[in-house]
Amino acid sequence: MLVSLEFPGQRVNDREEEDITHHLRGNSIRLLSLRGCSMTDESFARLCAALKSNESLQQLNLNMNVVSNDRRVKELGHALQRNASITSLMLHGTSFSKKQVKAICKAVDRHPSLMSLDMGDCGLNNSSLKYLCQILQQSDDESSPGKKAKGLTELNLSGNVEISLPGWTRFAIALSRNETLERLYLDYCRLLPEGAAVLAVAIARHPTLRTVDVEGCSLAAEGAGYLSLALKYPGPPRLEEILLSENSIPKEDEEKIKSHLGVVPETNK
Repeated sequence: MLVSLEFPGQRVNDREEEDITHHLRGNSIRLLSLRGCSMTDESFARLCAALKSNESLQQLNLNMNVVSNDRRVKELGHALQRNASITSLMLHGTSFSKKQVKAICKAVDRHPSLMSLDMGDCGLNNSSLKYLCQILQQSDDESSPGKKAKGLTELNLSGNVEISLPGWTRFAIALSRNETLERLYLDYCRLLPEGAAVLAVAIARHPTLRTVDVEGCSLAAEGAGYLSLALKYPGPPRLEEILLSENSIPKEDEEKIKSHLGVVPETNK
């Protein structure tokens, strides 16, 4: 039976580290959550070494600054390049440098099974966002050397308030070239109406996107107008859910946007 191990916000002691590595090496663990945990760099390196050969772990939660320095980013990157089982990686609430984001994205891009990535509240800016954009627009050609066989289906970028219009423009271009994403979380980013304008068409015409969260993105009525216009004339299949609260959008405008959801144009029925 596969186990789930969770150590929320505590210091991982020697016995707990031994227990984790035992399950990793024995392929008997499905979920590992070290959210907010503290441990030595040496302990983290040993866990990553065990992760390399693991074939059972699906969800790895390293939220809240567990991957706290260059050494840990490097160890995690090496582990991901050897591991083939993880489908969900959570790094929420960790402040990464541009160099660190590049290293993580390189490992994610080459992982054969990773489908869900959480880099919310990671201090991303226009410069570091470009590495995530490269992942989104990579070809799904399995024969392409060094590329992952599957693409991301879920991406969380919530709370990255340093991303501005040039970054969102780059992101919109990458999104327009992506064919795998199903759920996108941008809540509490500073999209503003201008960001909504550049993202609206890419979101509306995306072939697989079903859920978009733009809560608290300061869209206002102007941003809502861009979304409504884009969603009115999409190509199928189309968006099913969009989260819009805390944007100072008039109720009638919000209802208008939601009225367009899940409706396939007549010419394509």
